[in-house]
Amino acid sequence: MEIITIGDEILIGQIIDSNSVFIGKLLTEIGAEVKRVLSIKDEKNEILEALRAASKRADLILITGGLGPTKDDLTKKTLLEFFDDKLIKNELALNQLKRIFSRYEGPLLKENIAQAWLPSKAEALINKRGTAPGMWFEQDKVIYVSLPGVPAEMKYLMKEEVLPRLIQKYKLPTIAQKTILTTGLGESYLADKIRDLEEALPRNMNLAYLPGSGRVRLRLMARGEDKTVLTNQLEHWVHKIKNRIQKNYAGVEGENSLIDDIADRLTERNQTISLAESFTGGKIMGLFTEIPGASAYFKGGVVPYQTDMKIDLLGVSKPILKKYSVVSAEVAEEMALKGKELFQSEYCLSTTGNAGPTKGDSDAEIGTAFIGLATPEKVIAFEFNFGDDRAEIVKRAISKALEIIHREIF
Repeated sequence: MEIITIGDEILIGQIIDSNSVFIGKLLTEIGAEVKRVLSIKDEKNEILEALRAASKRADLILITGGLGPTKDDLTKKTLLEFFDDKLIKNELALNQLKRIFSRYEGPLLKENIAQAWLPSKAEALINKRGTAPGMWFEQDKVIYVSLPGVPAEMKYLMKEEVLPRLIQKYKLPTIAQKTILTTGLGESYLADKIRDLEEALPRNMNLAYLPGSGRVRLRLMARGEDKTVLTNQLEHWVHKIKNRIQKNYAGVEGENSLIDDIADRLTERNQTISLAESFTGGKIMGLFTEIPGASAYFKGGVVPYQTDMKIDLLGVSKPILKKYSVVSAEVAEEMALKGKELFQSEYCLSTTGNAGPTKGDSDAEIGTAFIGLATPEKVIAFEFNFGDDRAEIVKRAISKALEIIHREIF
């Protein structure tokens, strides 16, 4: 199975191709295997070449984009040429257009009416989220599905029209998967730690390493016929990996996340946490407050972004700032201690760093970050260098801060 996304805006980086991600995930859930994803220009020859090549390899080709009412939307015209077909008026599509435009004061324009004229060889997929219907073709044992590029419209048609047809037409295997969250180990170290387990996986199961900002996810996927059997099989191997990596295990995606674990643990102990965030800008606080019932364990936080705010809001010592600079272990520790005192919490996390693009009030290199933690017994700080990309520096710092508190309380 192959996915072709059409649109100049994807190629020039104006938008991210989220459509193929959604389609791939949805198809994997029903047991279909995506072999290739291709993004191409909204240009006739490019579309034709992509379709001809895909038709030699795949038995299902999904296309998104290029179905709008304007002249630069060429997909339907190109499909006419590819299938050597002609346009006919589709009454179902036209009636849907009329229903949509009846809600507005504007007239139904000829460009909109043209969207109800479809290739005669196509089965219309009625779009209740927009004006462009999807199209389903079958030729030489290959299925071609053309969908609008607008994500909301594509998603509706995939769920309501395309998936039911695919499930009915194909005998698809059952697929089950779980993604293990890990912390504190790089990809190569993690692979070395679980090498023998990976080699012992049954033939119907595979393991993929998904490195991200400051952490690695492990995706276990199993194929078979019985969903219950596969789920039990996955649970067995998740348990084996969990026991092997122990403190580097941070839960299963979609179940209990790292921050959920922290929240549960603090609640069980009747303990609280506060935050003193500088360059992370309150983003860690946001993660805590997203969880219902956060007031049981989260006291509050401050964002003393500028140096003088660290003095005025938190009471960080001027001599310490002058001696060690604002980006230092000593300031991170002082921020954590002062935050703990201010909010009367058992724990306080602090962040101070240089995310760029300039060095600001510190001589520390861009990417340098310190994360402090005050606990009931001690105060500690950790130094990191997270590279030179501002957004990535912040993401990795947030991930590492959560790892630090998680490791401390478990």
